[in-house]
Amino acid sequence: MALASKMTDQPQRAALTPALPPHPGQLKTMHWKVLIALLAVIVAYLFLGAVGFHFIEGPTEETRQADLQALTAKFMSEHSCVNPSNLTAFFTQVLDAYQAGYRLGPNGSVVAPAPNAVFFCMTVITTIGYGNLSPSTSGGQAFCCVYALIGIPLLAILLSGIAERVKSAKERIQACECWKDKGRVPEVVTTLLYFVFGILLFIFVPAASFTALEGWTFSEGMYYSFVTLSTIGFGDYVAVVSAIYKFCLSMWIYLGLVFMSGVISTVQSLIERGAKKVDAKIDASDLPSETGEEPDEAAHPASKQNVVEQQKSNDNKGDNGIELDVLLLATLPAVAQCFDQYPKRLAFELPDNEEFCFHQAFDKSESRDSFLLRFRVVRGGNNDVDFLVRSPTGEKIYSKLRARSDERAFKFMGGGAYAFCFGNEFSTVTHKVVQFALDRSRAPSLAEEAGVTPPTALTLLQSELEAVHQQLVRAEAAQTMHRAREVEGRALSDDLNRRVATFSGILAVAVLACGLGQVAALKALFGGAVRQAKISQVA
Repeated sequence: MALASKMTDQPQRAALTPALPPHPGQLKTMHWKVLIALLAVIVAYLFLGAVGFHFIEGPTEETRQADLQALTAKFMSEHSCVNPSNLTAFFTQVLDAYQAGYRLGPNGSVVAPAPNAVFFCMTVITTIGYGNLSPSTSGGQAFCCVYALIGIPLLAILLSGIAERVKSAKERIQACECWKDKGRVPEVVTTLLYFVFGILLFIFVPAASFTALEGWTFSEGMYYSFVTLSTIGFGDYVAVVSAIYKFCLSMWIYLGLVFMSGVISTVQSLIERGAKKVDAKIDASDLPSETGEEPDEAAHPASKQNVVEQQKSNDNKGDNGIELDVLLLATLPAVAQCFDQYPKRLAFELPDNEEFCFHQAFDKSESRDSFLLRFRVVRGGNNDVDFLVRSPTGEKIYSKLRARSDERAFKFMGGGAYAFCFGNEFSTVTHKVVQFALDRSRAPSLAEEAGVTPPTALTLLQSELEAVHQQLVRAEAAQTMHRAREVEGRALSDDLNRRVATFSGILAVAVLACGLGQVAALKALFGGAVRQAKISQVA
């Protein structure tokens, strides 16, 4: 009587064990040999990049330096009255003004940079930092630090949320019925489509736009697109000269960061897979060989347990001289058969806007038994789902809407396959984690589970075994419910922590905004009077 899922083409959505987070003690740290190897690879990679850029960019830099020196010498020869120190100071001021965004206009006029504080703030919270604009006063620098400290985490949360939605859409495409019985093809296809569509939309199309609007070459546009979306932000190319498309440029950067973070995470996962394989090989090589070395108790706890059991074997005997170890081993098949049938335990994830059904077939001989059905929503949204039970003919015999938990006794008359359905169709964004249990109201005896007619009178040993069996069934049910409550409490605690952190961040931003607003209001009210007083004093 196996419990089967209606959606057999998506087995990954249902698990036979509760979805509990791993214990911190179970987290495996990377081997120190792998860490040293990765450090050596990074150092070698840095030197390789330095050598590559030296040979590629070196001749161009030398030519540019020689041309600048020749131009300076020619200017000094034609204008011998100019002092070299004054010329150096003049060049320094011109370079500072150029880096601040000033440009030369027609007839030698100076064009000041267009004020765009929003675009500058965007470069701050995205950590791009082109370098062409930066605060020059101590107050502006302090405000920039505080602003970045709050804005960078907020943007990271936003981008991670968008990335999760993109990942969910990708999983929906993979779960489509059209990919049924095609193995690993859907994952490869969706990943390839993601890369091709992203590169086309966020690299090639912007590069063509920059070529037309900024006067760059197509390769320079692609270079700028990658440097911007990877948040490298050298600042040698900045597409803010034309003020027409600054808003579109900001939207492109925000959405492109989501795509580029996915690309970088994919490359990072590939590198981590290789590191884990090397780590596993090192761990395997560190295990003791079969050449006479003593086994490690941490790696082989079973050997130590066997020694302890052998030391206690003489104390574990009953009145008739029967070892309890042998007695438990003899009754193990019956107990295993009992747990293989009932109770049934499932913990599964219920996606948003979907219905998930399980089917259980009952024999006519079981129609006289009473079954206890229990479920609990342990995670997701308001922790509620729609639940209904259908008979083998499709008739709805029980339903409960927007329920967090329920416990009800049933008698399945006539036998057949009954359906237990959980619906999350009212939710469009939140997944739910549900624990589902189906038990007999009275646990069957060991003799009933073994298919043997129960004796009218039990011996002392049989009575003790039956009592142990009933206690094991009750203990397992209680343990499952306690684990469900633990998961629910942990999820509520994590959600509360996130809410408090979000509220604290919003409150800090609001307080900071109010303070800045007060400063601006005071400056607007009294700034004119102060300036007028200074002018009067000078006059």
